[in-house]
Amino acid sequence: MPDPLIDVRERGGAATGNGGRKRMFTKDLLLMMYGFGDAPSPSLDSANLLDDMVSEYVVSLSLEMARCMERNSSRSSAPGPVELRLALRNDPKKLARAEELLRLQEEINRTRKLYSTDEVTLKAATSGPSTGAAPGDG
Repeated sequence: MPDPLIDVRERGGAATGNGGRKRMFTKDLLLMMYGFGDAPSPSLDSANLLDDMVSEYVVSLSLEMARCMERNSSRSSAPGPVELRLALRNDPKKLARAEELLRLQEEINRTRKLYSTDEVTLKAATSGPSTGAAPGDG
């Protein structure tokens, strides 16, 4: 079976210039380039080159995650955090950053859940029958 990472360019993937695909990251990359010290209006050619590089990396990472799913006989239909960790295991910096982002995502989800349950409890407590009388007027 041919290696899908090697033939990304041959299939007209992310590395073949525009290749008939919509550039997904160019606007964001222009802003990031300026934020990291480039000119206020960076060259569109530079942004397009970076877009190609980012797209190629995302494709290769996705394919590596799919390979990890195959190797581990994953029953899931989509790659998850386990496959991401396996795909990045040879790059300690990227793995550490991915771990940090996954931890933050879990924290955000816990906080959202906490606030949503507090909101439901608060609504239930305040939506009781109202008689218009002040407490203690009985």
